[in-house]
Amino acid sequence: MQLYVMRHGQTDWNLQGKIQGHTDILLNDAGLQMAKTAALALKNESFEKIFCSSLIRARQTLEPYLKLQEKPQEVAYLDLLQEISFGEDEGRNYSEIKKTQDEIYNFFFKTECYRPKNGAESVADLKLRAQKFLTLVKETQASKVLAVSHGAFIHALIAVVKQSADEDFWKTKRLNNCSLTCFELKHGSWCVTREGIDLLQGESI
Repeated sequence: MQLYVMRHGQTDWNLQGKIQGHTDILLNDAGLQMAKTAALALKNESFEKIFCSSLIRARQTLEPYLKLQEKPQEVAYLDLLQEISFGEDEGRNYSEIKKTQDEIYNFFFKTECYRPKNGAESVADLKLRAQKFLTLVKETQASKVLAVSHGAFIHALIAVVKQSADEDFWKTKRLNNCSLTCFELKHGSWCVTREGIDLLQGESI
């Protein structure tokens, strides 16, 4: 079984360096074009099952791929695939966070020290969601699966599969907008086969 997980396209908040989390932000014009470019790169890939985050930026990223398919594709839109929730810190700018170095700073720079506040989601809870999704995919028994999700959630998938510590949460290849990360289920266990394939730069799958 193969699992391809794509990060969503660019939003204005990505461009402005703002934390998004569960805030439902549309793709900007560049992000919409990214989605079309990624769709062309995936055009000839056939998936037995497709999952997508329920957030609009992920749904918009998947849409061009669906339009290129000859037959209608059934999609499961799941809250399970949403980005980590940052609670009241959503909308804050990364440059501000680097200056204040308050608790949200730890998530990005000292993940093992992060202690969420006021309804934000913990790294442990994010990893639990990632594990639940991997179990769900396994239960489909599909040979090839596509999912569209978000940066931190994809990092959580990688961390769960590699069983890496929280201090290594961000130690992967950079996951650009519309990049693709690939997993494979072998003898009942998941492994990471490729990280951050840059479809927009023509990197082959």
